Amino acid sequence: MPMMLGRRTVLRGFAGVGLGTAALATGAVGIAAAIGAARPELPDLPELPLDRSLPGIARGTLTAAPVAGGPAANQLGYAGTYPGPLIRLREGERLELDYRNRTELTTNLHFHGLFVEPGGSGDNPWITVEPGESFRYGLNVGPGNAGLHWYHPHVHGRSGSSALAQMRGLVGPILVEHPGKDRLPAADDRILVLHDIAIEDGSVARGQLNDWAVGREGDLLLVNGVRYPKVSAQHAWLRLRLVNASNARYWHLSASDDGLLLQVAQDGTLLARPREIRDLLMPPGSRAELMVPLSGRAPFDLVNRPYSRVGSVYSGETPVLHIRPDRSFDEQRRLPDRLADWPEFDVSQVARRREIPIALLTICGRYFDSQRVDFPVQAGSCEVWTLRNVDLMDHPIHLHTWRFEPLRLNGTAMPYRARLDTFNLRPGDTLDIGISFERYTGNSLFHCHIVEHADKGMMAIVNVS
Repeated sequence: MPMMLGRRTVLRGFAGVGLGTAALATGAVGIAAAIGAARPELPDLPELPLDRSLPGIARGTLTAAPVAGGPAANQLGYAGTYPGPLIRLREGERLELDYRNRTELTTNLHFHGLFVEPGGSGDNPWITVEPGESFRYGLNVGPGNAGLHWYHPHVHGRSGSSALAQMRGLVGPILVEHPGKDRLPAADDRILVLHDIAIEDGSVARGQLNDWAVGREGDLLLVNGVRYPKVSAQHAWLRLRLVNASNARYWHLSASDDGLLLQVAQDGTLLARPREIRDLLMPPGSRAELMVPLSGRAPFDLVNRPYSRVGSVYSGETPVLHIRPDRSFDEQRRLPDRLADWPEFDVSQVARRREIPIALLTICGRYFDSQRVDFPVQAGSCEVWTLRNVDLMDHPIHLHTWRFEPLRLNGTAMPYRARLDTFNLRPGDTLDIGISFERYTGNSLFHCHIVEHADKGMMAIVNVS
């Protein structure tokens, strides 16, 4: 049966001020002067130029450097923009990326969500690029990578390096195009990088003691570097591809008219079936794709609503994107009942089960040690991990390289099927995940994606051999 759609036409809008990043940089005076100004258009992120003159190879250069005109005086970005440019790839090609560090920080790149080689010049977080130096990354983007991912720093052993760099703006999206056409109807297709920034005296300052304990949230909520932009739609569907690039903020999104949203992908992978939802919770590091029906709908806002967790900055309900259909749509093509046909995790093939407690900035009671293997895994095997959050706060767990299928949460089978790399654990949660350690070998990482927690050692090494 096709997915049926509900209709809501009651607008419950939220009054707000649209500010570009230039206005934000001027501080309180600039903000006051902008009251009543027109909302900015949602910026399209520029694409990183890639040379494809050699068959099967995409070559480019990505420079991390200070960016002028952003919300903070010490703003950083990639290729001269904040957020960084979209890296658009194709399944089956090789990315050769010259990464240049023109910041004062030791940094590197993590290709978050890509199913690629974890060692060598691939998605290897043990690589470090010192100020003024460069490194050439090489990634074979094979089958199974189609979808939305992102890139950001992932430096170990230098407390605060990744957290400060990410808060200052070193984030950017990756889109791997599907080799064929997916089953979704035509839509206005937009990528949204969600990011918040904490500014003190015009600059992003280093985190305070409490920030390392609970994660740092900023009071500026930005979409593609802009506060509360607007988007106009030419189709009856609006496809929103969202990346939570925040250090610690959970984005809890819903429509101001309480209208229907259809989730079709999570963490770069299409769901088996669409999900009818009224709100979407995105923990740090996660991605999601929404199909927003516009037929019969008046203009409305996508709003961020408070999410209760230890250490959260309670900012109230905040509009983050204004959505305006350009015209009325008489007909709306329905979504297919089935989106993807990837195989279900086979628990009968499990070679090993592990119990993994998570608490107090530790995994299995230990802080990160770059010389210690925490989870030795046999290549090609399947495992079930039982993750137990025995802490008093949420922890969004993230696995590099391999994806997992959530199987049971607190003893109950998951209500929908998905392949993920990030999942939020509430205090007291117990989650069973199934992982197939296929295709690659080497060292990878498993950690909390509140970036301050990872910086302080809430990480473990997975060695597949």
